[in-house]
Amino acid sequence: MDVYGKQTRAELIETIRNLTVKMDKMCSSDVCAISHDLEVHRVELEARSQELRDMHHRFELSLERYADLYDFAPIGYLTLNHAGKILEINLTGARLLGQERIRILGRSFTSWLSQESMPVYKNHMQRVCHSVDNVTDEFVIKVGNDQMIEVSMSSVANHTSGDVSADGSTEACRSVLIDITERKQSEYNMQRSRALLRELSTHHEAVREEERKRVAREIHDELGQSLLALKMDVSMLSSAMSDASPVVKEKTKDMLELINRTIKSVRDISSNLRPAV
Repeated sequence: MDVYGKQTRAELIETIRNLTVKMDKMCSSDVCAISHDLEVHRVELEARSQELRDMHHRFELSLERYADLYDFAPIGYLTLNHAGKILEINLTGARLLGQERIRILGRSFTSWLSQESMPVYKNHMQRVCHSVDNVTDEFVIKVGNDQMIEVSMSSVANHTSGDVSADGSTEACRSVLIDITERKQSEYNMQRSRALLRELSTHHEAVREEERKRVAREIHDELGQSLLALKMDVSMLSSAMSDASPVVKEKTKDMLELINRTIKSVRDISSNLRPAV
């Protein structure tokens, strides 16, 4: 039988054919026929046995590949029962929780949760039990001596009846655990940068506004006063030159008009630099 077990299916079929020809030549009695049938049946059973061994070998290879994919996936996988105890967890998930897998199995997931994450986790499990869709929440967990990380947990309920873990506990949900500490830190840094930019923009606008007020005040106070003084001097000069020629009077009049227009422009510029609220 060991000899046949080492043969391939094609070799076994050829063996059966050769035996059939051999038995036909040896005898034609009923005993020979029965012996022949038994030998053929034995060879067929051996062929089927070989097929089963091949299938079992392929199944073991597939199981090993699945185990590798499960354990060394880039994200954590875990299975929880209805009490929140961890029934299964892959190696990546165990590394996230900061302990060996053997020391994690059977413990409640709340053992790693921070105090502020407890209500969120309780609500998470309640929503999972009453939903057929994925439920995702973010928690803060403790993974070492005062070391905290932020994780995203996506869970889906196991509504299939009869799914029981190795220790007899009914599976409540299967979850995916992802470390989002770096992402949350990046988000915080970005928010902080935006806040700083807003503060800088506000400060810059305040500085600009103060500068505009200062310029408007200088234009109004200094230039405006100088123009008013100049207007008064030209008016006095015009009044004193009553006997002057018409050309001089006309020129003095034009100067007064130019001063008035300049004063109005100064006032407009000051108003534009300091617009009303």
